[in-house]
Amino acid sequence: MAVQRELGGPSLPQERRLVTSVPGPRSLQLQARRDATVARGVRATLPVFVDRAGGGVIVDFDGNSFIDFGAGIAVVSVGNAAPHVAIPAKKDAPPPAHVEAEAFT
Repeated sequence: MAVQRELGGPSLPQERRLVTSVPGPRSLQLQARRDATVARGVRATLPVFVDRAGGGVIVDFDGNSFIDFGAGIAVVSVGNAAPHVAIPAKKDAPPPAHVEAEAFT
């Protein structure tokens, strides 16, 4: 039987924890893969690749936890993946037709 891993939500420890350099080895591998396959005009602002998020933290693929100071106004009041928001949204919302990776104003 496969072990199910916690994907996010408020049950993630709400702490900053660095276990590797930033970016870590896995994020560097993912960045090299991205550089080889994604057009240079598409950019990202984080030096890491987010594996999961919950409450006020994000966790990268290297296991580093960061306080999510980049949360948007829609997230900051309830936290990432708050069950009382995420579960009804997943149940009731149609699949997205278009998702904007980043919006710059």
